[in-house]
Amino acid sequence: MEKHKIPGLGASNSGRFLKRCLYLFSFFILMFSVAALLSCRYSITNEGGTDLRLQDKNEKNNDAGIVQEGKNDEGDDSYGLKIDIIERYYELLSSGDLAKAYAMRAEQDVSFEEFVKWYGEVEYAEPYDFQDLGGDTFYFFVRYKDEGEDENKYGVKMVISENDKLSTIFVEEFMAENVISGEYETFSVKRGEGIYLIVKRDKEEVIVDKGDYEFNEDHSNLVEIKRFSRFEFSPKNDFLLYTMTGYEWNVGKVYDIKGKKEVLSIVGAVLGENFGVTPDEKYIYACTSAGFSGGNPGEVYSVPDFKRVFEAAQSWGGYMDSECEYNQEEDAIIFTLNGPCREDGTNSPEKIIKYSLKKLEIVSPAKDSEWVIGKSYELQWTPIKSTNLIDIALYDNSAESVATRLVWQTTAVGEVPNTGSYIFKVSDWINPGDKYQFHITEYENDYTSYSGNSEEFFITEK
Repeated sequence: MEKHKIPGLGASNSGRFLKRCLYLFSFFILMFSVAALLSCRYSITNEGGTDLRLQDKNEKNNDAGIVQEGKNDEGDDSYGLKIDIIERYYELLSSGDLAKAYAMRAEQDVSFEEFVKWYGEVEYAEPYDFQDLGGDTFYFFVRYKDEGEDENKYGVKMVISENDKLSTIFVEEFMAENVISGEYETFSVKRGEGIYLIVKRDKEEVIVDKGDYEFNEDHSNLVEIKRFSRFEFSPKNDFLLYTMTGYEWNVGKVYDIKGKKEVLSIVGAVLGENFGVTPDEKYIYACTSAGFSGGNPGEVYSVPDFKRVFEAAQSWGGYMDSECEYNQEEDAIIFTLNGPCREDGTNSPEKIIKYSLKKLEIVSPAKDSEWVIGKSYELQWTPIKSTNLIDIALYDNSAESVATRLVWQTTAVGEVPNTGSYIFKVSDWINPGDKYQFHITEYENDYTSYSGNSEEFFITEK
């Protein structure tokens, strides 16, 4: 493991990142103008549609950076002797005997004084899980810690020469704990100047997301500085959920493992805190705060089409942030909206919204049916409980933003009786379109509601 291939080895990852971010605080206004860029997809495939393998620029071989299975034959005496050589090198680093460790290097491309600067504060460096790649080449992991710093984990590819000297070929730094589910593994790793989120199955690695590790000289790569964390596979391992963190923002993302593409990006969502998937893998939910990276206070998406089936935008009002979780007993997603502090120092009352996964069925309009402007049609649904109050809204799903999607809504909850039928006249001010959809919410009480969406239908001119 060589420090000249890992700038700042041993420093705290989060501390180093935050220090650099402080220099850019004056740019926070810029964030609002670039927030729209966050929905861009960063998953990478080549033109042939096959997986793009990570390659280390310091390697000439095409398999650089890909950990191969190798022999790992610990019963071979020569294998054990070679491992002893590598372990001896790291023992010398850990004990502070840097002169002997320096002498074990095959290349003297740096001075001993520089070598001491690299490893003069090592508390421990412990190699483990060796894999024999053949040709006296080994890949292994290293637990590394400088005095007063956090422990870091590295992957190292090293070659042993005939005179038992060591050459480091490839180094990668693991940025977060890996997560394993079934036959899949995911992890975030720094390779060269880039940081990557990887999904691995057997020996095959696929890049899920990538970014820059550090700012360039003029900080023009601001939106490319990223960290990946809070990884979670969906219950059936069809999707990977994770959080991408940048400068003054968080984005919750969903990656389709089999389709090898990003399918959902939610600004302000942090997996494990306000972003998750239901156990049956039929819904993904998210909630955010109204801060820098805030978005909708509550959203629910259906899987696998990832259509937004619920949003709590109408309930946002003066609330500052929200929390959300799936309640299995009630089979509902519960959104808790928290208000700002009052002048007397007390908090505004919470508002709780329960989105029940028990569906309210809208029978008419049917899919791709045609409603003509100026004519009246019957909107039909099946009530959960006829005594519940309802709210009806018409949305144009072709609109770009939440604010412009709402076309029409009943003036008050309960204005329309919950009979399962309502005559709707298509007003002249409604524009023709092919992605209109009714949304009906039925309220059992202040805490529980049931929702349903109609199929998308056409509104046409006379």
